Amino acid sequence: MSEVPEITKAFCSNCRGDRNCYVKGLHNESGDDADGQYQWYRRWHILQCCGCDDSFVQTTFTDSETYDHDEYGDIYSIPTVERWPAKSKRQSPEWFNYGINPSTTDSYELNSALRELYGALDNDLSVLSAIGVRTVFDIASELLGVASSLPFVKKLEKLAEGNHITEGDKEHLEVLIEAGSAAAHRGFRPSPSDLDVLMSTLENFLYSSFVLPAKQAAHAKKVDKVKKNVPARPPKAPKSTKDQKTEN
Repeated sequence: MSEVPEITKAFCSNCRGDRNCYVKGLHNESGDDADGQYQWYRRWHILQCCGCDDSFVQTTFTDSETYDHDEYGDIYSIPTVERWPAKSKRQSPEWFNYGINPSTTDSYELNSALRELYGALDNDLSVLSAIGVRTVFDIASELLGVASSLPFVKKLEKLAEGNHITEGDKEHLEVLIEAGSAAAHRGFRPSPSDLDVLMSTLENFLYSSFVLPAKQAAHAKKVDKVKKNVPARPPKAPKSTKDQKTEN
């Protein structure tokens, strides 16, 4: 009989929740300082989600200095759990899995920048995330026909003139741009809630500018195909002489 694999509970980023996971690999490390006053332990797990089969690595670190007491006064260690790929801090929109405007070859740079942005968010790199939000906007605006040499204020004006954004969108995107600039040049470190607002603004802009038009174009093709399959109405029969006299 084959050996039944060990199962442990861990967070699955793919399922976005705690799941039972098969333990596919295990490695323990430990060490101490020169005089043995400080000890540390690290356990490595290679895990596979029992639900979606996604695989990832998780480490659990404890040491002799990080502990607390329970209600009975007993000491227990406080573990630090890390995983790779990192635990997702923000759920990417469904359309992100298919890429933006896949029919456009120039969209590679935009999709690549977006992947790096979500990676920065997952790893709590708040400053880089804010800069990345502005960078993604810059790449997207160029794909929409706005010259990259223009200052950001002029880019927003061009996007509004081209009906890519509304006046309300323009105000929101101004905040997004300023936040990215402040992170790059003025030491601004946005909070998680700040980043959530910035990402929602960016995702809404990308959806309305790229994803929705692509969906509408694809739907229009399907409608046109159905239209061609629908039989035409038969021509109306000419009115008889009797009918014409009755009308008169």
